[in-house]
Amino acid sequence: MGSEIEIKLSMDAGRIALARKWLLSRPGSVAGRTIPMRNIYYDTPEGDLNRQRVALRIRQAGDVVLQTLKTRGEVCGGVARRQEWEWVIPAVELDRAGLADTPLAGSETLDRLQPCFETCFERQLVDLEVQGEAGQNAASIECALDQGEITADQYRLPLCELELELKGGDEKAVTDVAAQLVAEVPALVNSISKAEQGYFLAGLYQGPEYCADPVEQWISLLSWTWLQDRTEGWPTVLEAHRNVSDQADRAELGGLWSRIDRYLDDAMRQRHSPRQTLLNLPGLARLQLGLALG
Repeated sequence: MGSEIEIKLSMDAGRIALARKWLLSRPGSVAGRTIPMRNIYYDTPEGDLNRQRVALRIRQAGDVVLQTLKTRGEVCGGVARRQEWEWVIPAVELDRAGLADTPLAGSETLDRLQPCFETCFERQLVDLEVQGEAGQNAASIECALDQGEITADQYRLPLCELELELKGGDEKAVTDVAAQLVAEVPALVNSISKAEQGYFLAGLYQGPEYCADPVEQWISLLSWTWLQDRTEGWPTVLEAHRNVSDQADRAELGGLWSRIDRYLDDAMRQRHSPRQTLLNLPGLARLQLGLALG
């Protein structure tokens, strides 16, 4: 068992190249491999694993086949902390015996698991060693730029995102790198995982669980509205955005909050696509990170 700390940024397809260029311009960055990936997610026909906030997948990456079980864990301010079990398997076939050392051991759902959806994409890796100032906030970060699509039966959803995952060192380095990147490349801090996007496409995901914190609600609603891409969601987004105005003032981000408020209000009035608007809104991810960490 392991755990992972990561920030996921969804962005317009044309900006993946800009993000990669920015990462490679950083001191301590090294271009890694480009890997074609196919992921098959398993669940019962009723979506029992999804209801338990568990994702089970088989990943084929080049010649290596891995089986992974992840819990939803905690997502705070777009920073995810999840529990993970992962092991090599000989073929693209579900290893039920290997689940004996995971929370699914003995579950009555094991015999009813079947393929639910797939994610197929190309992953470009950039390894980043952050030294920090005077030895502070040093860390090793794996940056994965993914482009492809999610499929469930005849339905398709484009996949275009950057994941920053802490491999060792200070957690703050991950948020620092993300904040510096989104100051130059528009993006959305997305709290909805690839698996949840696949469940949505398969008709088995009903939306995020909201907490009482206004900033967390705002980030979750932005992600959910992006995923649904329905103009009917704009009023709820505007309400959630206006509920964090005090937090923006306290974080000295009131000017940025006001600019984004005008963008969102204009998008609602003109019935713009939430997906395209939120991916291309300058400063949105910077405000998300600033409020989540403030």
